[in-house]
Amino acid sequence: MNPWWKTSVTINRALCGNKTEPLCSRVYRQQPSAARSAFIRAMDLFFKEQDHCAMIHSRWNELHDACTMAQDVGRIRAGM
Repeated sequence: MNPWWKTSVTINRALCGNKTEPLCSRVYRQQPSAARSAFIRAMDLFFKEQDHCAMIHSRWNELHDACTMAQDVGRIRAGM
């Protein structure tokens, strides 16, 4: 986890409670709105990459799915 990712998770926790999702992912999955569009454009400019929030959301889903799968395997091995 790089410093940007950690910062994003920290901001998301401060704004939205005990969540481990990066802020860019959380904003990306919200309903379309002017505020969401402005945030997404700002992050593209800030990080100098097109579709930054979409890429973070995709990475988060992959990471989250891998963690969930590992937890399931652990429960199965433990006989739960």
